[in-house]
Amino acid sequence: MRSSAVACCFVVMTSLTPATAEIAWMRRSGAWQVSLYNGARGDAWCSWLTGWEDVSGLSQRTLSLQIREDEVILFLFLLENLPARLEEGAQAVLIFDNHQAKVKIDVARRYPNGFHMLRGVLAHGLDAQKQFAIAFANSSTAQVMIPGGNTWSLDSSGRLDTLPYVQQCMQEVEARSKAR
Repeated sequence: MRSSAVACCFVVMTSLTPATAEIAWMRRSGAWQVSLYNGARGDAWCSWLTGWEDVSGLSQRTLSLQIREDEVILFLFLLENLPARLEEGAQAVLIFDNHQAKVKIDVARRYPNGFHMLRGVLAHGLDAQKQFAIAFANSSTAQVMIPGGNTWSLDSSGRLDTLPYVQQCMQEVEARSKAR
């Protein structure tokens, strides 16, 4: 189940990623995957993602945390009918252990095939990136909540094991941004 949700997201993410970006490397552990993307302008970013489906297999969801120069950006990809309209300016929340990271949705798109994409900045600054990565990886529980009352638990299997990859990826992104 999980692999088709991740594959579904990968198709949408590649359509949103500039054609000149390429995956430099990818690591996976349990339900989580970390990838380093290289852009044509010398930029780079990390993607830390997981995907899941409902028991029927009809609803597919993917959470991607993209780590760029000095931001962590939450992307949520949903293939399902949602009871509420998702709009820019609405708020999503990433809940992990005792943290509630509120995200103002700055991009909300619905594609003709019923696919929804939400985007919002989760953290600003290099210190905030590092603190977020450590706290999120070490959390025992995590959920994402969107307007309309939809809340989904995120599989924690492999999340902590991907932390060294996330940290390596962040170091490579930081080194490239200093070199530009």
